[in-house]
Amino acid sequence: MSAISRILLPVLLAIAALGCGGGGSTGGPPPASGSVQVQIDWPSRGRYVPTYANSIVARITTPNNRQYSLTINRSGSDAYQGVAMFAQSIAIGTSSLTVDAYTNANGSGSKVATATVAVEVTEGEVTNVNISADLTSTIDHIVIQGQPLSVQAGSQLQLNAIARNAQNQTILLPAGVLVWSAVAGQAHGSVTTSGLFTGLSAGTTTVQVAETGAGILQQANVTVNPPPPPPAVYRIVFLSDRDDIGSEGINAIYTVNSDGTGLSRLTTEHALFRAPSLSPDGTQIVFASDKDVILSDEIYVMPASGGAATRLTTNDVFDADPVFSPNGQKIAFARLLNGFWQIFTMNANGTGQVQITSANANHSRPSWSPDGSKIAYESDSGGDYEIWVMNADGSGKTQLTSNGVDDLAPAFSPDGSKIVFVSYRVTGGDLYTMNANGSSQTRLLALAGAEDDPSWTSDGLGIVFAKDLGSGFFDIWFVKADGTGGTNITNDPYNNTHPTAIVLP
Repeated sequence: MSAISRILLPVLLAIAALGCGGGGSTGGPPPASGSVQVQIDWPSRGRYVPTYANSIVARITTPNNRQYSLTINRSGSDAYQGVAMFAQSIAIGTSSLTVDAYTNANGSGSKVATATVAVEVTEGEVTNVNISADLTSTIDHIVIQGQPLSVQAGSQLQLNAIARNAQNQTILLPAGVLVWSAVAGQAHGSVTTSGLFTGLSAGTTTVQVAETGAGILQQANVTVNPPPPPPAVYRIVFLSDRDDIGSEGINAIYTVNSDGTGLSRLTTEHALFRAPSLSPDGTQIVFASDKDVILSDEIYVMPASGGAATRLTTNDVFDADPVFSPNGQKIAFARLLNGFWQIFTMNANGTGQVQITSANANHSRPSWSPDGSKIAYESDSGGDYEIWVMNADGSGKTQLTSNGVDDLAPAFSPDGSKIVFVSYRVTGGDLYTMNANGSSQTRLLALAGAEDDPSWTSDGLGIVFAKDLGSGFFDIWFVKADGTGGTNITNDPYNNTHPTAIVLP
């Protein structure tokens, strides 16, 4: 044995003795411990833990601040008990066990319940903890979205709600967890458990949404409004050549409802008719025709249902564009004199004819303001046709449009605030509206084809007009006053023009 060996051997023996616990002060038995097993009951109905939880994550903190965790996943949708034991030994004494329940497997999704309990660990024993009864929902409140809620009677509304925790964070819940019901005013509306609300009658229904497992609910009122009135149906008087079998260039006056029903021919003479217009009360039609004097159009009036017509003018000249005043007592019309169209007024029986325009220019297509004080008309006194307005006696003539292109066929709205007219400023004839003073001139429609003969419905909610989409035939159309809802009423291969409309009683 070398000298070095003789020196190291006693040291190595001493170290070995300490490592084997032989008299060393740092050795000793391992700390006393036990085991902890966690159970969770998933019911198929009713709940200790929310039935939509599909996993729990259990975390235990020992007295010496060691932490361990385990996960239990739900199996199936029926009643099921999940059991798992912490893989680690747990020091004896009181440990803290926290369990969180999640909507998805493996502790993912939204946390929907939680519990923290004390666990007493005994040496060498298994401590079993069923956490089910201690889990409480993390849902703090439910928010009904989209308030104030309203729906029309006869219509449906899908109600929506979200669950939130105390920190106002949204908890994402599976479908069917939040259950809806009606708790008051059921005569006015009903709701399915999934929140589809049906309005029954005007009034208020109180609805409730609940997460029954958490015992949390929220209520809101749904206002059920009366259904909108059905669209007005108008009686429309117009011209058509649909019965011109021999293509002789004749036409007739017809009437049709705005829904396309009730087409009826009102005149039967073998003649040419022009510009029919309804009286304000809808009982009479004024028009021009050559039915009595060939090559001469005179003004006539007849019942709105058809029948015998009364001749109002007898000058053997061309009269056109007759229109009743708002009170039905006068008629404005255009007459061809010395090669120019001039505007006249007369009493409704044809007497008292007065010329209210003059000069070497054309003035035609008059339209009364609703108070009868003014007449809008088209005139080419500046070269091209523009829209003008004058007092009913012919004074105070004022030009409203000035575009260097033709603006034609003005018509006052029933409330007097607007004038609709036809302009060629963009294409071959488009409907425009403007304020009664000529401001805010706006294209009403942007449809292909030509438009002509606009006339307001008697309630002012719409405009009827003639339109050719490019087929070579004009049809009667209706459009709402805001330019929406364009509808082709006649839709046939004939020329249908000059409509006027009144609300059916």
